[in-house]
Amino acid sequence: MPYDLVWELGQAMKWTAGNARDIRTRGWTLLPRRLSPALVERARVLIAEDFARAPPRDDAEWKSCAAGTFCGDLVEEGALNFLATESGALAFAAEAIDHLGERLRAQVARRRRGDAGVPHIDGFYPEDDKPANTPDAIIGIYLTDVMRREQGAFAVWPKARERIARWARMLDEVPKRWAGMPPLGRVGRGAALLGRRGTVFLAHGALPHCNLRRESRGYRDAVFFRLYRRNAHRDVLALLKSDGTRW
Repeated sequence: MPYDLVWELGQAMKWTAGNARDIRTRGWTLLPRRLSPALVERARVLIAEDFARAPPRDDAEWKSCAAGTFCGDLVEEGALNFLATESGALAFAAEAIDHLGERLRAQVARRRRGDAGVPHIDGFYPEDDKPANTPDAIIGIYLTDVMRREQGAFAVWPKARERIARWARMLDEVPKRWAGMPPLGRVGRGAALLGRRGTVFLAHGALPHCNLRRESRGYRDAVFFRLYRRNAHRDVLALLKSDGTRW
């Protein structure tokens, strides 16, 4: 059943027992309020201008950007980091995750009609010899309305967290990226996170997720930030073993 995030807004911007319960039961929680229209519009203008200046040259480049990020110059400049800082989203996450690092790198996730992802957890790409680097958490921000799953909604699979944990508990060390994550086939439809532009959510890093297939015209725009504890406190294997229920 889709979660309509719109109706849950309006509380104070503070981590609560209810947010902790959300993480335990479903692996994600809604931030207490949406971004201001001014912050949303500021980001939308920056993305539109950058995209118009240097759009993907062909379908292959589009797919490469969809797998990584659009608007690479904006990302490298940190020009969109204000979405996490000025909104209070990073501070909100830091109340839940101790020793959270402050370095930010945005992912501009633009989706067109026909684009679709597959359920996964982050940190296993690119497929090289480095250890998997699954983030502790992900902040997601909708810059366009996503009121139906067919609009390219971000979807999650809370029940599949246990599958990740069972796989991780058989490991003695953090797997290499090339080894790949555990298979996540036959996990069902997933829960679509729906909301108006400016809706912000925080998801556990071990929560399987993807962007659903977009059937609508135009673009769905979202920005994601992967959050990591400081290196001295990072434990990726413990994170993967955690059932995605706690930090």
